[in-house]
Amino acid sequence: MSDGRSSLDRLAGRPILAFVAHADDCALFIGGTIRLLADAGCPITLVRFTDDCTDSDGLDPSETIRRNDRELQEACEILGIRHRHDLGYPSDTLGDVRRGELREHAIRLIRQVRPYAVLTFDPYARFGEDNQDHIRIAQEVDEAFWTSMFDKHHPEHLQAGLAPHGVVERWYFGRRVTEPTDVIDISAAMPAKTEAAVAHRTMMGNLMRQLTLMGRTAEVDSDWLGGVLGDQDAIVRRMVGHSTTEAFRVVRFSGFAALFDDAPRHRTIPDAARTDAARTDAASTPDASPRPPTSERPDLNGSA
Repeated sequence: MSDGRSSLDRLAGRPILAFVAHADDCALFIGGTIRLLADAGCPITLVRFTDDCTDSDGLDPSETIRRNDRELQEACEILGIRHRHDLGYPSDTLGDVRRGELREHAIRLIRQVRPYAVLTFDPYARFGEDNQDHIRIAQEVDEAFWTSMFDKHHPEHLQAGLAPHGVVERWYFGRRVTEPTDVIDISAAMPAKTEAAVAHRTMMGNLMRQLTLMGRTAEVDSDWLGGVLGDQDAIVRRMVGHSTTEAFRVVRFSGFAALFDDAPRHRTIPDAARTDAARTDAASTPDASPRPPTSERPDLNGSA
């Protein structure tokens, strides 16, 4: 198993694409690694599939969406994420979406962003995974890795000016990665990961409500509950701070990494300006999707 340092060095300066279900997934699952990659010069694009319309306590759906959107942007700025796409599916409903629809979004975004590596949920790390949004993204993005290279899959993308693209590295994460290949030491990024998690005040508030409800069902003393759960930020910091590592199952070259071990390479790392310009071109490409994103965030650093 790799300690992750060489893997991070290998990705330095290269474009990264991360697929998540919900606003807080990035900070909680991979926030430390994302911050380290940003510090290594990687232009990072985050794709959120849902609108998180249900994840609040005592707010209507529209206000819930507004707050979670704002707090996600704050977390993105803390973690160094430059670009963001929101696909806008109602939260907690991806299990009801017809098969293939989510995959088409992933294929299109891979062809637009053209990343070196993609981070997403592991379809085989289901121990303790009870969230169908996570499971469906894991399944459909997993297929998008190879179907994005096939010119017969969604030829309408090619007609719109996109081209097949091969992702070199797949970084799978989950609640528990059953066969991790890389464990990343995120000690240096813990302050950023923690603050990004705390930024999700609305979603973490709903988590406190869930814990309170379960405590009441278990007949836990109400004063104790109020004392322990009353300091939301402290609970989140404790939850995030229990580990200074993040585990991944990394697959390189779709399992053919040995074939490329001795291959000569002519590596050119695009500077930020060229990378941002390329993303601007991709963002202006007509969306061939039957259900276009409800919003696409511009560069958080101010570029178009």
